[in-house]
Amino acid sequence: MLLIGIVIGGLASISGAIYGALFIQFVPNLADEISKAAPWAIFGIFLIGFVYVMPMGIAGAVRMGLARLQRKAQNKSHST
Repeated sequence: MLLIGIVIGGLASISGAIYGALFIQFVPNLADEISKAAPWAIFGIFLIGFVYVMPMGIAGAVRMGLARLQRKAQNKSHST
């Protein structure tokens, strides 16, 4: 579970550790509510989906999103 939290949250950042801990805490409970028969299968689907969509972890995706927003703001200010 520790390794899952590190991979999902993102490496080498405190925010990544927090996101990973939140994932480990809440996603198994959510998976248990979705399917009583196979909650770990649902958890695995969530895990694969997160890794596929955000290969650098949640913290890396947030960092990239903020950088993209800053570039758009800079481009708008330079074009006007």
